[in-house]
Amino acid sequence: MSIYRIITTGALSLLVTFAVISCKKDKESAPGVPVITRVAQPLELSANLKEGNLNDWLIIYGMNLSTAQQVTFNNEVVERNDFYAVDSMISVKIPRRIPSAVNNKIEVTTKGGVASYDFTINIPVLALQGMYNEYTAIGDTLVLVGKNFDLYDVNETEGEVTFAGNVKAPIVEASADAIKVVVPPGAQVGKVTINSPKLSAPLSTDGYFRDDRNLFFPLTPYPDDEIYGGWMASSGPVPAPINGNYYHVVQNWDANYQWLTLFSVPRHLGVVGATDNYVLKFEVNALKPIRNMQATFYLDYGPAYQWKPFEETGTGSFTTNGKWKTVTIPMKQLKNPIEDRAYVWQITFDGHGPDDYDVSFCNFRIVPAK
Repeated sequence: MSIYRIITTGALSLLVTFAVISCKKDKESAPGVPVITRVAQPLELSANLKEGNLNDWLIIYGMNLSTAQQVTFNNEVVERNDFYAVDSMISVKIPRRIPSAVNNKIEVTTKGGVASYDFTINIPVLALQGMYNEYTAIGDTLVLVGKNFDLYDVNETEGEVTFAGNVKAPIVEASADAIKVVVPPGAQVGKVTINSPKLSAPLSTDGYFRDDRNLFFPLTPYPDDEIYGGWMASSGPVPAPINGNYYHVVQNWDANYQWLTLFSVPRHLGVVGATDNYVLKFEVNALKPIRNMQATFYLDYGPAYQWKPFEETGTGSFTTNGKWKTVTIPMKQLKNPIEDRAYVWQITFDGHGPDDYDVSFCNFRIVPAK
């Protein structure tokens, strides 16, 4: 065989090889049209979801998805680091934003085109749940608690807070579940209102700022023949009072069960008939964590309700870190209906294990829930 024929044959083989590679590259550079077949969640891969929530992680199944350039929900573009695509699926996080226009669709844009899929995004409402401490003083920071403040731009730049008396206060700090304002001079007793450009109408708290309605336990010491525990009435200095005197319980219980009565006194409750629309409120200040103590509310010496704050937190311990906090209990859990007469009202603290207590109470009141 001549050298010429060997070279010619080798060159031809090399040319064929390059032609095959070139064909493969041509095929790879022309991706197919993307298709979405179904949507699932990471922990339910076999599901076929038709709706989801903001911030949910989803798996979008389909074909020809590996060259995904953009993913949108209701025309809201997903940040590039919030989705990862391979040919048959995309892992993606729904943006936590309220869309300007709702089309209830997922759209995936790839180098081969656009795939669309009907999918409903649940838009959460703004919830204004109340004030951390309804008796926050003028000049102190009031915390309004709720949900989704960030979605509705109730923040330092766009949000607005108004106290009764049409007294406005700027928001000094905001997050998804809390906003903070400094209570301005002139703020009056009444509801607190929030607003922002994204709200169709202002939203007000159910409770009143510094609610002085139906305060049915005077906050002054009583002689022992009228109220047990009158010796626990305090004016401070620790904790600092928020509305005159308060009841200060300091106990170091080392037994499995001990108890003391804060007060036991006949009082008209200021409410007659059904109590479905009323609540009992008071302020509490726990300087030390409560782990075993519960407060039992009695009416006419019969147990009506047991307040176990350490169970409500889910941690086995309750504290306010030295701050006053408003507690709300539906009245129907204590008494329903209420007769037009005086009831012997009693609160007893029960210690169900060794503990060291330093907790204060004030402003017991029964008021409309809204």
